[in-house]
Amino acid sequence: MTGFRKKCRHLVGVKSQYSGTAGRIENCRIGVFLGYASCWGQGLMRALFLPQDWAEDRKRCCQAGCRRK
Repeated sequence: MTGFRKKCRHLVGVKSQYSGTAGRIENCRIGVFLGYASCWGQGLMRALFLPQDWAEDRKRCCQAGCRRK
């Protein structure tokens, strides 16, 4: 997991939360990454953590272009 500091709050998943990258509470997104490599090839999988208050706010998600399933 890693945090990406962001200045704005309208991007999907941006929230005032603790970021280990910054070492303090800041506006940031949290991402999870998984890398795979073998003699047959390699791959990278990434996912964005969506905070609960984002997931519960349909209007905010729609405005940011985030689709819920």
